[in-house]
Amino acid sequence: MEDKRFICKEDTPEFLAIGHFTHDVTEHGLILGGAAAYSSLAALKLGIETAIVTSVGTDFLHYERFKDISVTLVDSNYKETTTYLNIYNEGKRTQFIKGISATINPEHVP
Repeated sequence: MEDKRFICKEDTPEFLAIGHFTHDVTEHGLILGGAAAYSSLAALKLGIETAIVTSVGTDFLHYERFKDISVTLVDSNYKETTTYLNIYNEGKRTQFIKGISATINPEHVP
């Protein structure tokens, strides 16, 4: 099996996102979610050197989206990615947590 862990560069980034990448359950399958994911991808598109401290499980599906970003994982052997099921009804969202990955603590920030 291919090793899909992220590698952190040595440089100090201009933008650092800290937070869980998530899987969001949709009718089309699992899609990428999480503010850290989207803010870091936006910063990269703006030409800003970007890094992320995040937590995902070994089941994470979206590694290829972050190939140009330095990513530090808090636990590369954790089994579950934080996963949400979002139900929309009459303009209101109800969320159910289906999985939780490792906790991000201050000591995880390089």
